[in-house]
This record gives sequence, structure tokens and C-alpha cells, in this order.
Amino acid sequence: MPLHTFFLAAMVLATSPPLVIRNVGQPPAGWSVISPPQNETEWHCANYAREEWTVSGDSAQSANIAPHENGSEIRLALPDGQLVGINGGEFGGRIEWIGQDGVRRVVVPDKNPVAFTTRGNDIFVATGLFHMGIDSGEIIKLRRTGSGTWQVSTVMNLDEAPDAGARIDDATWMLLTTHGLTQVDLIELTKEPIYRNENWKLLWANSVRPLGDSWLVGARRAVIEITPRGGTFEEKWLIPASCRRLKTFESPDCECRP
Repeated sequence: MPLHTFFLAAMVLATSPPLVIRNVGQPPAGWSVISPPQNETEWHCANYAREEWTVSGDSAQSANIAPHENGSEIRLALPDGQLVGINGGEFGGRIEWIGQDGVRRVVVPDKNPVAFTTRGNDIFVATGLFHMGIDSGEIIKLRRTGSGTWQVSTVMNLDEAPDAGARIDDATWMLLTTHGLTQVDLIELTKEPIYRNENWKLLWANSVRPLGDSWLVGARRAVIEITPRGGTFEEKWLIPASCRRLKTFESPDCECRP
């Protein structure tokens, strides 16, 4: 696909309603299912792919697919204000509180927040950074006191950087990390790696959603589908049919091919 044609297609997708996927293994119209990269060259192309996708949705019955839009803020609305997580990557980040007076106050400095979730009066924040030789993450718990101040504590070391999160039920939070999927128990404050692929660190994954018993991951190059198969997991990639292959050039760019 010529470069100008790809960018035109990307512009159309960006201004169109999100694509909807309802069944595992059945991509939206105009999309195909392929295997993950099989060698270093293919992973290189995935890393430098121009297209990037995000997944979203409100239930496990369907998910939306759309071009990813970069942003450095996440927000959590509360009855008397909102928490704002600002993630500047290697340049730092913080968590701020905006009360009813509209004033922004720093609650947690020097952290890179990527996801909020709540349980009862507790607010959990996944934070971390993957950059150069740094790959670290943790879960912070916030609780508002009667006087309006915030109690802040670190409740879990993730040992890797998180990228996004999706709540499963009252107790369970699925985190997308630089290397796979990790399930967090918010009651016991324990973690369990569910799926690992060390090459995911090349894809700058940005979102995760359940689809039935499977998981969809929004990333560079593809929407990744993780499906349980007899005690293990199968990884497939959903991509536009016009971009089933990536042709490698001497430059880092890898151009789409049907």
C-alpha cells in the first residue's frame, strides 16, 4: 500500500465509528486473523509499524476497535471532584486532585500512572515506567480521610511496567504489562501472571478488554487476541486485510502489503 494511501485510510478510520468485534476468531469486516511475528525481522517491523490500535468497551460481550490516540492523562471521577493521572514517561508524572473549587493539588508526585480502579473507599492506581533499562511498576492505594487529605501507600510491586487495566469483577483487576497479562486480587493484594510474551515490549500496548473468555489487547501493528486453549493460551493478531504483511526497507519504516 503506498504511503499516501495508508494515511488516507487511517484518516477515514479515525473519523469513522469504532469497529465492533463480538466473537473470538471473527474479525470485523475488512480485517484478517494472522499469527504473531515468527522471527526478529517481523518483530522489528511490528515495532516500527505506522498503525496503532486501541480497544474499549463496557462489557465482555463486545469490544470496540479504533485508531489509538496518544494522551498523557487519565481521569477518575468521584462525588466531590476527580483524580487526574499525568504520565510524562521518562520526563516524570504525578497524580493530582481537582476538588469542587477547581484547584489542582498534587496528591502523589514522581509517579507515572496508567490506570485507576476502585473498591469500596479505596482507589488503586497502577503506575510504572518502561524506558531504556528501566522496567518497573507498582500499585498505589489512595484513601480520602475525613479531613479531606489523602492517605497514600504502596501495596504491590509489579516487577514490570503496567500499560493499562480492565476490571473483571469486584475483586479482580487485569493489568496489561510490558510482557503480558497479570491478574491482581484487590482483596488479598496478590498477583498472578496469566500470559507472557517478552516481545510485547516492542509493541507499546495501550489497552486491554475482555471478550467472552478471551482478551483483546490494543497495540502497535495489531489488536492481539489471547484465547484459553486446554490449560494454555493461543495468541492471534487481528489486522486490516490491507496490511497483512509489512515490507521491510533499509529505513526503519515497514510498509503495508495485502
